[in-house]
Amino acid sequence: MAIAGEEMIYWYRLDPEKIERAVSMLIVRTHEGAQAIDGSGGDGGRDIVWQGPEGLVIFEVKSFSDSLTSSRKRQIKRSLRRASAHNPMRWVLILPLNQTPPSEKWFKSLKNEYPNILLEWRGKSWLDAQFAQFDDLRRLVEGDEYVLHERAREFEKEQAVLANGIDDVMDRNRNLVKRAQDISPCWGVGITANPDGTQEITLSEKYPGAADLDPVSIKPTFAFEIGDEEAESVRAQLEDVLNYGGDISVDERYLQSLDIEASEETKKLIGMDGKTGRFEISSIRDKEGFPLPAVLEVLDGTSQVQANLPVVFNERIGGSKGVKIVGSDASGVLAVTQTLDNPVDSRYRGSLNFSFGGIAEKIPYALRPIADFLSALSSDSTIELRLGSSPMSWGTLDGGQLEGLKETARVIIAIDEFQKIFSTQFRIPADLTHEDIRRIEMANDLMQHGSTDWIYDGIKMDIHPDRLESFLSKSENELGAILVRMEYQKFKIADKEFDLGPVQLHCSKMRIANWGELKDMSAGDGHPVARWVCMDGEKLRISRIANAENNGISI
Repeated sequence: MAIAGEEMIYWYRLDPEKIERAVSMLIVRTHEGAQAIDGSGGDGGRDIVWQGPEGLVIFEVKSFSDSLTSSRKRQIKRSLRRASAHNPMRWVLILPLNQTPPSEKWFKSLKNEYPNILLEWRGKSWLDAQFAQFDDLRRLVEGDEYVLHERAREFEKEQAVLANGIDDVMDRNRNLVKRAQDISPCWGVGITANPDGTQEITLSEKYPGAADLDPVSIKPTFAFEIGDEEAESVRAQLEDVLNYGGDISVDERYLQSLDIEASEETKKLIGMDGKTGRFEISSIRDKEGFPLPAVLEVLDGTSQVQANLPVVFNERIGGSKGVKIVGSDASGVLAVTQTLDNPVDSRYRGSLNFSFGGIAEKIPYALRPIADFLSALSSDSTIELRLGSSPMSWGTLDGGQLEGLKETARVIIAIDEFQKIFSTQFRIPADLTHEDIRRIEMANDLMQHGSTDWIYDGIKMDIHPDRLESFLSKSENELGAILVRMEYQKFKIADKEFDLGPVQLHCSKMRIANWGELKDMSAGDGHPVARWVCMDGEKLRISRIANAENNGISI
């Protein structure tokens, strides 16, 4: 008899294999930590085991739905005998068949035979009640019959769709999502619609252990054109992710086919039908035993420590050939990856890799430890990774890497020193140029030492058109010295303006680079500008002075 509010399942019409599979899924789902036993090599009388509060519980699942014959009784008794060898506190027989007086009497004889084990019979009524709570399990055992029933039940609702506007549309959408969740008893599906019209499908376990009950194997076949630099770069990244773990998104033009090995229900859920699309791989992050503090050290040619940088490893990822331990410095800008191959004869081989993130919009003082560490590097330096007092691995940088990292360190140090001098804080501008860095370094030297080289090899001087002839006569020729005093020198960075104070520009040997052009100009013809450049290796110097009478200019 079906319990009120529940619809009876016709178990005798169903596939026995699906019944046993669905019941196993039910027990694993409703008993946390329960584990289904693969019976291909003999299950020892244990379909499912569970360490319950009272001790070991063994579940025996049978698909008998019409009668309990002598042969079937012998099967059950044999399973109980094998299970008793594991000393369970409780043994539970589950089958889609309620007890009859004869079967009740027979089961009581089993209880008398095994007085130290609590025996339970969970039959058809119990299964009907349980399956009424899980539509996905019911769909698994009933198949098309269940689907037709559900669609018929929704038919009347379909007639009134949009009668109440968007509320009906949302209600219909909820029903579709729910129906999608019922397709597989083990896997839930997440569907994300992107603005560009593409959709992302994500599979996740409905409960712990579901993946073991219904494993999914996805076998993509990729094709990369030889000689195509972009394709070969993607191939190399893919191989690294497959070998050692990581994340990658492969464009659909490289995905030739996608073969999925899974249960019939899960294949329906995924529903690819030979279609391909962007293929993404993301490794499972193992955080057990983390965070793990470590130190990077710069060693010179004599193995003396020149600088160090604390780092923290936060997770472990893995692939077919080995693992990666991933971490970073405190700012998160310098990423450190220790790659380890699977051990051979208890010996490990691996590599130490670094990647440097962008510094734009970062606070300079937070990056200063990285900058000091990078500044200590030279062509003969070795970088060693230490866990406590024990060295773990080491690595070196090639010339190209070293040059780029030291240039980054230069930028960080220049801006950090500038902020110390002017007692200010701002994030590193994203649009910072090489000229900006030269100006910042010049300002630092000027404020710290009183004088420094001007960043340009010359200056421009505006001449009033009516005074051009007088200027040329006083200069006599294109050679001379120059001294320019300014009562202020404005310096702008990150939308902030800084004043370097009264300064003077001076150089003893200069020439007017456009002397001929100026001589050919007549009074009132255009806007004359004299371009002074240094001679004989001389440099323009800028110095701070106590007083200045001339008007200031901005650079």
